[in-house]
Amino acid sequence: MAASPRHAPIGLIVKTWNTGAVTRLCLDAITDAILLPSDIAVVDLGDDPRTHAHAIELADRHEI
Repeated sequence: MAASPRHAPIGLIVKTWNTGAVTRLCLDAITDAILLPSDIAVVDLGDDPRTHAHAIELADRHEI
């Protein structure tokens, strides 16, 4: 994705392991920033459906 006025031309990797609630807090803090990374990769080493659902929701809402 190309950088927009709200997106900085950087990428971010968030690694998690079955920590849906904590990952949600982390992703919410990232998206509360003035500038968002143009790409965020969430790597869930477990299989927490909450992590996946929240990541998809944020991607849609913030065009990440």
